Amino acid sequence: MWRSDGVWLIEPKFEDVNRLSDGRYAARMEGKDGVLLTDGTWLVEPLFEDLKPLTESHIVARAAGKYGVYDTRAKAWVVEPQSDEMCGFFDKYAIGITDRLRTIFDAHTGEMLIGPRYNRLSLAFNDGLVAVRVGDKWGYADVHGDLVIPAQFRNMSMFRHGIAWGEHEGKVCPLDRRGRWVEGIPCVDPEPGELEDGFVPSLCGH
Repeated sequence: MWRSDGVWLIEPKFEDVNRLSDGRYAARMEGKDGVLLTDGTWLVEPLFEDLKPLTESHIVARAAGKYGVYDTRAKAWVVEPQSDEMCGFFDKYAIGITDRLRTIFDAHTGEMLIGPRYNRLSLAFNDGLVAVRVGDKWGYADVHGDLVIPAQFRNMSMFRHGIAWGEHEGKVCPLDRRGRWVEGIPCVDPEPGELEDGFVPSLCGH
């Protein structure tokens, strides 16, 4: 890593270096990843099989083949390694995937918000509801993961200002937080292929 005057800031001795945030880098040495500071000292020694950015002080890290959330300041696991895959979202959530089921954790506290019961999630709690898929149909769950609008739609959107849009009798129509079709707001014709393609909002895994 070079300084602007051409002098080495950190000597070239790492297998890989990637920027995280706030003057931190993911650096690989002898097949293990750690967190490196700009002065070349380790914030976290190379301990992990893989790591990804999450928040200013937390990372997603893999140990013994499983992913968890690690606090680089406290030098401790916030979420013990337990997921086959994991990624962060909005600097607020960590989403773990095991056996194709997704678990949402609070990225700062490690609290499990939604347990492993849905195979796809919208990953955004708009108006306190999250779109979830059960089998091949979409519905809505609350922040605890309880299904409050049954999974019955091929195509859904996220809630905004108390309204979501879903398929209804070949149209795309507004739906309220109780799962009722909203009167006074007209349904619209879907875009070509919209209902067939379905709503695929998950950004973590496949």
